[in-house]
Amino acid sequence: MGAFDYDQEKAMLVKKSNMLEGSLDKDFDKVKEYVEEYGKNFLVIAGTLLATYTLLRILTRSSGEEEKSEAKAIPLNSEVYGSQPQQVIKVVKEESEIVKQIKLSIALFLISIAKQKLQEFLEKKLENK
Repeated sequence: MGAFDYDQEKAMLVKKSNMLEGSLDKDFDKVKEYVEEYGKNFLVIAGTLLATYTLLRILTRSSGEEEKSEAKAIPLNSEVYGSQPQQVIKVVKEESEIVKQIKLSIALFLISIAKQKLQEFLEKKLENK
């Protein structure tokens, strides 16, 4: 039986380990590039959608929501009226139909701009591939 050469075996294992480490580094770099590219695309698209949704919510609030936020209850002073039941005055401001239509038109215009920008962004990304 021949003697086992530990140095030769060690050199072969170190070489194999270095080769596998290089392969893992290349694979990790590919995954990192993929995540960066698609992560940026996702963030741009999600940000645009979020901004559009927020603008749409602001511009097209229903009159019921405005009524809740703008209605003010003003209790009358009970010292002046004694033990009489307290009266409450409600101030309600309603939006006219013209203002509602203008807000809706602005919202639709902003949505169409956002759609156009998203399409341009996606087309640019497809051309770069």
